[in-house]
Amino acid sequence: MPTKRLVIAVVGLWVALTMTACGPGLPTGPGRGPVSVDAQIEELIKLGNQRLQQGQYLQAGDAFRAGLRLGPWGEQDARLLMGAAQAQLGAGQKAEARQSLRTLLVKHPDSPLVVEAHLLAAQLDHDLNQCSEAEPRLRALLGGKVRPLTADQRTRAMSLLASCMAAAGKPGDALRALREMMTLSDRPLTPQLRERLVQLAGRVPSAELEPLLAAMRAPDWRAAMSLGLARSYWREGRLDQAASTLAVLRSQVAAAPLEPLMAKLAQEIEQARMVNPRAVGVILPLSGPYAAHGRQVLAAIELGMGLFGSTASQPPTIYIEDSKGDPRATAEAVQRLVKQRRVIAIIGPMGAATSLAAARLAQQEKVPLIALSQVQGLTSAGEFIFQNFFTPAQQVEALLKEFMDRRGLRSFAILAPRNNYGSGFVKLFTVGVAARGGSVVRTVSYDPKQTDFTRQVKELVKLPPGNYRPGMPDSPKPVIDFQALFIPDGSGRTGMVVPNLAYFDVNYVWLLGTNLWHSPQLWKMAGRYMRWAVFPDAFDRQSTDSLVAGFVRDYEEAMGRKPNVLDAHGFDSALLLRHLMDRPDPPRTRDNLRRALTQVSGLAGLCGKLTVDADRRVHKDLTLFIYRDGRFKPLGDLQMIKPADQDSGDAGGGRPDAGAAPSGDAKPNAPTTPAPAATVVR
Repeated sequence: MPTKRLVIAVVGLWVALTMTACGPGLPTGPGRGPVSVDAQIEELIKLGNQRLQQGQYLQAGDAFRAGLRLGPWGEQDARLLMGAAQAQLGAGQKAEARQSLRTLLVKHPDSPLVVEAHLLAAQLDHDLNQCSEAEPRLRALLGGKVRPLTADQRTRAMSLLASCMAAAGKPGDALRALREMMTLSDRPLTPQLRERLVQLAGRVPSAELEPLLAAMRAPDWRAAMSLGLARSYWREGRLDQAASTLAVLRSQVAAAPLEPLMAKLAQEIEQARMVNPRAVGVILPLSGPYAAHGRQVLAAIELGMGLFGSTASQPPTIYIEDSKGDPRATAEAVQRLVKQRRVIAIIGPMGAATSLAAARLAQQEKVPLIALSQVQGLTSAGEFIFQNFFTPAQQVEALLKEFMDRRGLRSFAILAPRNNYGSGFVKLFTVGVAARGGSVVRTVSYDPKQTDFTRQVKELVKLPPGNYRPGMPDSPKPVIDFQALFIPDGSGRTGMVVPNLAYFDVNYVWLLGTNLWHSPQLWKMAGRYMRWAVFPDAFDRQSTDSLVAGFVRDYEEAMGRKPNVLDAHGFDSALLLRHLMDRPDPPRTRDNLRRALTQVSGLAGLCGKLTVDADRRVHKDLTLFIYRDGRFKPLGDLQMIKPADQDSGDAGGGRPDAGAAPSGDAKPNAPTTPAPAATVVR
């Protein structure tokens, strides 16, 4: 007996402590002690609902769960489960919310809350893209198989059903379902459902929508579907029919609530009259010093547009303009393309000055422009400006992510030309290294016109001036106090710099470059000294991907040369536009095309998966390349580089006259095996 009393006391204490933890103390009646369990549960339900209204979902869940632990039955249990589900949904705990609703529906199938439970469950299914589960639940509700619905519940169920069927690509079926399941005579449309109906009807082909509209009798529904029909005509390019349908609709009293939507469509019709939705402008340097590059990129754009292949639809029309490498000529070209050619978008230009000039005017004329330029911050000109080329910052980020984040390097040196290209990369690289906790121990610059880099290499590795034979017993030794050397320059000068490094025994460090190193010229000049050279790029023309292989084949047949990364960006820019223009619901105005471009995500291109980011740059993951066995290979394919590789294949090292690498199996970053003729500081 004492044991039983002790158990009862402990349970009572646990309940009291639990209730105290959930919120304010429960009320007691004056002189009557604690209130009944039912009253305590009512207080917890009230507290939970208050917290729901205040957006305190976790605290609301605590109150509802505390009530459930008291073990109620009947309607209190159903109310607690519904409250818990609402709190869990508000807190983002969707799996838990589904379980609470499932428990409610199983335990209390006759509760007045079952309709709300079904609606909440259907909403969850819809939000989780599981409309195949939501649709039969909603049909059962609307068919009266559960309980009678209030007007609000019916509207919510119909709206959800329409969303599910539209998400399944069945807008016509969604409209028919709404017509069949709702009594239209005395039930006006809510503003939300009216707008939903217009959007839904506008996605249905006009030939399918016309008989549906003829069967409608309720004036407000007819007005909404008539506006949807006008939008369907507009979407199909039948602008005169869209305008006439809109004019008739504006004379109807029931259409008054649709005036904002009608005004928007009227504006879009006028915009569409000013644009040929199948016309694209291209601005490239077709005369002057960069004419050869311009013609090569133009060929890639034409391939990307499908001008020379079999496509499902008629290829777009391309209007070509010559930038002449001049900002003023470029601005005039933009004006001609917009006003005379009525293009829906422009690809190009390539140069920095011409791209900035084109961006300013394209934003002013509100025409989407996809620039093929590396200029940092180009898209800040406005929302109509897009950029499809990786920037210097992205190249530096790719290098540092690999060599600092993954390989653990901390000390670097920089050897760079004194020009805008070199100084820009020096700043980006220095800031990036410092941000990751590393250091640039030395930065040496040189005149871009010079061909002898002896003085700069000596300064880089702390060798004294004077004439002496490196590598001799009595000669000074280079001090290599860095793990990688960054050389942001083109293939020609880099090809002259690197042999100088080898001559002064600067070996076994990573050489990091930019995409300009992706050139056979560099590797012909200095390949034997670049065993550990790595650079970023976006295009691997040796890829076995079918899209890449087909492009390389077609391009080489047309141009007699292999494509480069600029050609690939031209192709991908055309591919982006063609992807949007060939879909069943193509953009008809420049603004619609702009919005569609911002939503591109994961489109397969030559440069990988293409996604337009928040700054309207076409993002793609850069690949790091290294030269092995006579070809460029992704560094990712060579993660486990063995030190012995330095002595095999096309390896080289030492001074240019040495003929081969020094003996030993040292490799970059190996702290215990420095080059024999150098002082290596790590």
